[in-house]
Amino acid sequence: MTFMKTSMIKKRARELKELIQQNCGKRATVSVGKGFSEVGGGSLPAEVLPTYLVMISINGLKPKKVLELLRNHHPPIIARIEHDEVIMDPRTLFSDDIQEIGEACGTICKNR
Repeated sequence: MTFMKTSMIKKRARELKELIQQNCGKRATVSVGKGFSEVGGGSLPAEVLPTYLVMISINGLKPKKVLELLRNHHPPIIARIEHDEVIMDPRTLFSDDIQEIGEACGTICKNR
């Protein structure tokens, strides 16, 4: 996935955004923007690659709580927080993950 083309990452990001919006409606704000994937470690401790990120805010929930709910989902969904938003990097996702994440976000929105 490290060498995935940015056009494919952008397509996945838009898919994920649309699915979360579809499942959450107005209970969430979702956007896509440019960012960086950290690939560091070992011989590349600070390497980054350009990517597209999905930024998620769920009304009435702090990002830390959304992160906790995603991590407690089965299977766990790992994301990060930047600028007070939950961030997902489609570069790190398999195609099948997108549906699962959309459904998990929908469940969080409905149960908030």
